[in-house]
Amino acid sequence: MTQVHQVLVTAAPGDAVTRMALHTRDMLRRFVSSEVFALNVHAELEDVRPLWRLPTVGTDRVIIYRSSIGDPEVTRVLERTRDPLMLVYHNITPGHFFAQWDPRLQHMLDWGRRELELLRPRVVHAIADSRFNAAELRAVGYEQVTVVPVGVDPTRLIGLPPPSGAMPRTEGTVVLAVSQLLPHKRIDLLLQVAYVLEHHLQLNTTMLVVGTARTARYYRALRALERQLSVHRVQFLGGVSDLRLAELYRRAGVFVNVSEHEGFGVPPLEAMAFGVPVLARRCGALPETVGDAGLLLDASVGAAEVAEGIVELIEDRHLVQTLTRRGYERAWSYSSRAADTEFLSVLAGVV
Repeated sequence: MTQVHQVLVTAAPGDAVTRMALHTRDMLRRFVSSEVFALNVHAELEDVRPLWRLPTVGTDRVIIYRSSIGDPEVTRVLERTRDPLMLVYHNITPGHFFAQWDPRLQHMLDWGRRELELLRPRVVHAIADSRFNAAELRAVGYEQVTVVPVGVDPTRLIGLPPPSGAMPRTEGTVVLAVSQLLPHKRIDLLLQVAYVLEHHLQLNTTMLVVGTARTARYYRALRALERQLSVHRVQFLGGVSDLRLAELYRRAGVFVNVSEHEGFGVPPLEAMAFGVPVLARRCGALPETVGDAGLLLDASVGAAEVAEGIVELIEDRHLVQTLTRRGYERAWSYSSRAADTEFLSVLAGVV
């Protein structure tokens, strides 16, 4: 084997799947020729090649497809290749979350689920980055599935210097949320939590929401809800650089994730690496990812219960000390070096 190439539907800066693919490419280049190809490539990513440059016929190579959304054009390219095909499954969000907000994106997600079935006869081995994702693959007929969080490195931001330029002005305890602004991430619920903190509990907090708005209609609805609730201590920061994100983790008093669906969830682990206590709901893979190192609430809880959990993480010093210690251990347990070694072992078996 002389070549191992990866294929994505979309490559974008700040995207976790893209970051994992580039990490894996750099690791593979110590042994073989390796590139990342994507159908949609953001202009800033000059080292990701457009998918049309991937030859349909290769010599002594393996293709790795990272699945997180679908596109018929990508499916056709993968079906035309005759190389051994590995699947790395990062989870595909159920399309129904987007029915009201973005029908085109819903179609791509639905196609991604269909694509898993279409590619199954071609896939020689599948990797999932969580047991939750592995269970989804087995449910659609995949038999050879290995759980390896390849490319996950929660400690990657530790040690970065402070950023240049002004940071957001905050008051009181900083409540930090890091995720793309998408319907299943339930940023609308976070706004309701901010309302309870500000108007009912009158707690001195500032909620910072970091993440790119991928669906314009949902983002407009969020800002309308913000005005309707008259919350004044929430700041939408959009996508930020790694330097600024590291500084935000350093300033955070509580990290919160109220998503309804997660296939893994890297930001809670990044928060743990900085010693920030984590609150999350028991949805998707979050119980598996967070484990006993965070405050896990039932999936059905609403804004009042989440707000009470935040208060607990602010006021209960013993709980915070316990979760901080466990969080450090959990974040460092996701060693990219160990995952890389296991991934290479699986790849060697395929070859």
